[in-house]
Amino acid sequence: MKLTAINIYPVKSCHRVELTETRITPLGLDHDRHWMLVDDQHRFISARRYPNLLQLSVETGPAGFIAAYPGLPGIYVRHPQDTAKRYPAKIWHDEVEVHDAGESAADWFSQVIGKPCRLVWSATDSARLLKPGSYPPPPVPAGGRQIAFTDGMPVLLANEASLSELNKHLDTAISMHRFRPNLVVNGNQAWEEESWQLIRIGEVELQATKTCVRCILTTSNPDTGERDPLREPLNTLTNIHNQAGRGPIFGMQFVALNSGKIQIGDKLTIG
Repeated sequence: MKLTAINIYPVKSCHRVELTETRITPLGLDHDRHWMLVDDQHRFISARRYPNLLQLSVETGPAGFIAAYPGLPGIYVRHPQDTAKRYPAKIWHDEVEVHDAGESAADWFSQVIGKPCRLVWSATDSARLLKPGSYPPPPVPAGGRQIAFTDGMPVLLANEASLSELNKHLDTAISMHRFRPNLVVNGNQAWEEESWQLIRIGEVELQATKTCVRCILTTSNPDTGERDPLREPLNTLTNIHNQAGRGPIFGMQFVALNSGKIQIGDKLTIG
């Protein structure tokens, strides 16, 4: 088995950035979901409610990123300085201190979603800590148990064989991009990724944490944001791969136990 795709999403809910190689740390893939939008109550904003965010393209750089959106001039956003305004923001039930990106970014992104919002950044000194019991305790990843603005765990892996199995049950085949994975591998059997405990890709060892229960976001076209009127593939996935009533499952979540480089074509080793 080999690694066939690498994706990051620099701004939470933005369009994917496809890579041929990257670096992974216990915090996740470099540049993955270190930015997000928050509302006037400092609660996170995502494409679940604003699916047009999937049309937001981002190009990362060493000091910030360039964002583009249909109908708007592009904008360059720098990493906030240490003196930038900081405040607590809410992601699901977690609270994390964030750095505000300033008025220009807030104005631009407010035009994107049609509602006042702020763009915020998660520096490493304000990363979220994974809760005890989030995954098996041993071994502890180097650098601790931290995540940036991902929903759950730092790394989401998907299997091409599982997608092929799902597409057999759909009237119209879908792409892997519906599931917004970080890593894609060409597994031998559908759903086998859910049995993996410890894997190695390139220089990085990854520990499995839990399966990924899927949500309404999978029904949005990953390029246009348009919602499927039949709620596919979510309905079909619920019928064919529902984990003990917890919900439709697709993909496995991992945490990196060390830092290192990976690239497309790297062999995946189990155990």
